[in-house]
Amino acid sequence: MMQAVINLLKESPAVYLGTVTPEGKPKVRPFALLLEQEGTLFFCTSRKTSAYRDLKNHPYTEISVMSSEYRWVRISAKVVFSDDQKIKEVAIRENERLQHLFGSADNPDFEIFFLAEGTATLHDSSENPVQIFTF
Repeated sequence: MMQAVINLLKESPAVYLGTVTPEGKPKVRPFALLLEQEGTLFFCTSRKTSAYRDLKNHPYTEISVMSSEYRWVRISAKVVFSDDQKIKEVAIRENERLQHLFGSADNPDFEIFFLAEGTATLHDSSENPVQIFTF
């Protein structure tokens, strides 16, 4: 069930998101899950960052996170930037750090994106089989 993937992401203070630089080199950065709405995973960045530029130029990523119990997930997906003002407002309202960074949901540097056309692979350290989810 995809809910197990979402729960693991919510439990983690950071997920590691890979991008491709203009030179074609991989770059991995820590990101926080911004929020989840009806199974859609939202993240945010600033237009001023190289992460934003990398994702605009090459909108595919892999995300990975591992729990303290050695459960881990890898998600391969397409990044889709969104202008959904309601999502931005919820994110700003619920996150003091974003309030400090961006001030308001209307800040033109505040960008949100979600993952689409993805596959999530969930592993654990037991003998349980790997679980694969598509979305």
